[in-house]
Amino acid sequence: TTESNELGEAGISALLSILEGAGHNMTDDVWSVLIAAIASLSGDISKLPKDGLNRSGTEWSTCCMLAFRCLKLIVDDFLEQLPPMSDSPDAPRRALLDCCSSFGSSRHDVNISLTAIGLLWSIADLDSHSWSIDRALTELVLLSSDDRTEVRNCAVNTLFSCIVGRGQGFTSEQWDVCISRTIFGVYDRVVSKGVTGETESNGADEALDTGKKKSKSPSDRYKVSVHHSRDSEGKQWATTQVLVLEGLSRVLRNFFPQLLDTMDNTPSDEIDDLDHDPVWFKKAWIRIIDVAVDAARQPSSRETLDLRSVGVGLLVQCCQFTCRAGMQAAIAPAVVGTNMEVVNGALRHVNESHLKETDKPQNVASAEVEEWRECFFVAAFDALDAFREHYESDLPDDSENVNSHYLETSQVQVLHKLAVGLGKLYEACKDDEFAPWQSPDFQRHSLELDSMTEVNRENLEGRFVRLVASIARTAKGDPAAQFLTQAQRAALELLRLMSNQSSDEALRVLAIMGGQSFFWVARKGSEDDTVVDESAVGAIGDELLSREAAKAVVEELSSGTILDETKVQVLYRIVTNFTAEMNKEVDRKDAFKKRAQQKKSYALLVPIIEAGLESAARLTNAGEAQDSAWLDPLWGEVVEVITHLLTPVRSSSNGLYMARSSSLLDILKSVTSHVPSRENDKICDILSAGVESSIEVARNQTAIGNDESMPSEVSRKGKTRSEEALKVFESCFDGLCKLEPQSPILHKLVKSFLEKGGHLPDSAGVATDCDRELHENIAIIVCKVISRNSEMERLTISIFSLLSKLISVDNETLRIEASNILGRVDVGQVLEEATRRCESAERRAEEAEEHIQELVDEIDDLRDENETLHQQILVYSTSSALT
Repeated sequence: TTESNELGEAGISALLSILEGAGHNMTDDVWSVLIAAIASLSGDISKLPKDGLNRSGTEWSTCCMLAFRCLKLIVDDFLEQLPPMSDSPDAPRRALLDCCSSFGSSRHDVNISLTAIGLLWSIADLDSHSWSIDRALTELVLLSSDDRTEVRNCAVNTLFSCIVGRGQGFTSEQWDVCISRTIFGVYDRVVSKGVTGETESNGADEALDTGKKKSKSPSDRYKVSVHHSRDSEGKQWATTQVLVLEGLSRVLRNFFPQLLDTMDNTPSDEIDDLDHDPVWFKKAWIRIIDVAVDAARQPSSRETLDLRSVGVGLLVQCCQFTCRAGMQAAIAPAVVGTNMEVVNGALRHVNESHLKETDKPQNVASAEVEEWRECFFVAAFDALDAFREHYESDLPDDSENVNSHYLETSQVQVLHKLAVGLGKLYEACKDDEFAPWQSPDFQRHSLELDSMTEVNRENLEGRFVRLVASIARTAKGDPAAQFLTQAQRAALELLRLMSNQSSDEALRVLAIMGGQSFFWVARKGSEDDTVVDESAVGAIGDELLSREAAKAVVEELSSGTILDETKVQVLYRIVTNFTAEMNKEVDRKDAFKKRAQQKKSYALLVPIIEAGLESAARLTNAGEAQDSAWLDPLWGEVVEVITHLLTPVRSSSNGLYMARSSSLLDILKSVTSHVPSRENDKICDILSAGVESSIEVARNQTAIGNDESMPSEVSRKGKTRSEEALKVFESCFDGLCKLEPQSPILHKLVKSFLEKGGHLPDSAGVATDCDRELHENIAIIVCKVISRNSEMERLTISIFSLLSKLISVDNETLRIEASNILGRVDVGQVLEEATRRCESAERRAEEAEEHIQELVDEIDDLRDENETLHQQILVYSTSSALT
């Protein structure tokens, strides 16, 4: 009770000596008096001793340190001698907890405060009585609002360590107090302090600027320089808020099943409405979601990055906790060899159970608990889905360097955190909540893709896909960046994973995101539209995202895990976009502008057409004709595609040429291999036109290639394009032979090509040597195609005389190819088969004539019978009139 700090130092030194020498002989009543005396020297101004003296000045710092040595000696050496915890305010253990709290609030030395907070946990951990942990939590709640950042952060961490370490033994009532009052109480105090902290800090800065001097605090000696992101009261309180949310997540991760079991006796009629008369955990769950959402929706800036990140993480974890598979399906359990953890820089014993998941008893939830779990999951996922609208409209702070090539905005970093969390959530829910969903009014055999903007609320998979796709579109980096942001890559990888797990919804969204990148690429390097150099492609911004999505679609379609119907839907979407985009080129101004920035590339379009048409063929073969009619619009679009591709491009410098001929050949091969018989006529008409246009291109480019006045590079390209045009001709002609080998039009074309190629008398005159060479090459190609195709016997017989003449022409290659056809055909067998067909036709004609005669005779008989009936009716009518 002395007012002299010197007497106080002498007295506390003597007390320390007594404890060291005779502490083991102290009785229960003495301990309470000693602990009260020690607490009076802590310097805690919030708990002044009975004498009312304020010992927080610097002159009392030595007394405080000596008193704390006494306190630590009691805790370390004599704690077991103290009587058990009781409700009496003078109980030694309760007094000891109050004393630790006083030193935690002491302003003499921050290290004393931190160590005192650790002593609170030590006392509560070693005392099995519930009063001990309750009292310790109460003191830690008070310390968690200390205005010193280090102290309150230490108090928050210790608070959650206490809860996690002793939570296994909590009753439902204790959990109610722990979450609803303790944790939420701490959070509310921290949030309210954070709101006013920045204002107070600004006021203090103004006071310094005006020359006002502040009294020096004992703790000023321990001031630590901090980074500019934590250099204000508001920012430091935000850091504490982050620690509280992380602690809450830690509690839920360890004890959510135990907390959910508290709902076991809840009447089932309370389940449908989360806002109706909530029981304590029901109300607490609503508050947890609200807290997570509020943190995640903080204004976008660097200062709030950690808070928004932890809010997003907690929101995702709420979904993970409540999914059917549980948290263990998404993350590997922590493996801890000993029940130890670092607390305030020291390794300490922890009572928290760290058993492996296989060692923990697996409790089967009751039906009521399961219904509550589903209800909680829907609430958490609804909040997560609603958060999408916030970040789609959220704009980064102007202070952020959004144009940096090296630093992503805080919004992008938060979205990356969200995308990673969604990946873990999908791993937990892919077999249940996010399994492929089918609408009650689902109609099979539809070519239309669902919109990303309108998704049925019950379609959790669709809503989840929309959420992931939204991240990919929103998490943009620098507009000139040539790489995707981490958030975009994580979102695309998740969509690809879902597609690989048979999620048609994810693949459809990727196809929609791919947009025009399936057939357009950004121009970079060469200005030559006829050459595609994929290494020169330099997509940026949205084009880059679209390009990566298109690549993902191609890879997934090639994986073999996608349903045929989904492949067809994706193909229909892409070819529809292709035809619509190509039709826009009618506007030459728009086409010129587009061509200046982009160029066509079908490297991604070809494999999609191949996979889609192969699937369409399987669907056609598996069903009846009327069942496969739903594919007709697809083939209509395919016809438009090959019509466009077979249309020559005219250039003032390059002449007439076939663009992207290598891709065109692959597409033609796929179309002719998988086209259904009902579409043969349309495809053959297009192929016939392709035959004519390719000859025209070959003639034009051959002339350019042989023109000596042209530059050597132009001549070289002309010869190359002429060869490419002849390959297109070969592909079109080969398709005609496969689809309509008996067509009269085909026979007429073949006869014309062979006559011109052999320069036979019946052919039109050939003006130049270039034309002679071109027609010879065409005739050679025709002979090769006829030779390698089956069912060409009738055609061979019809051109037999022409082939006989071709074996004597000057061109050796043409002679050989004509000879191969003649040698391949057994003329005698063909004539014999033709004779059989003729005789069969004559028999059928005779039978038809006989049948017709029988019908004529039957008609005559029916006429005679009809006339007889008319006469009888007349007689009856006359008789009736007379009577």
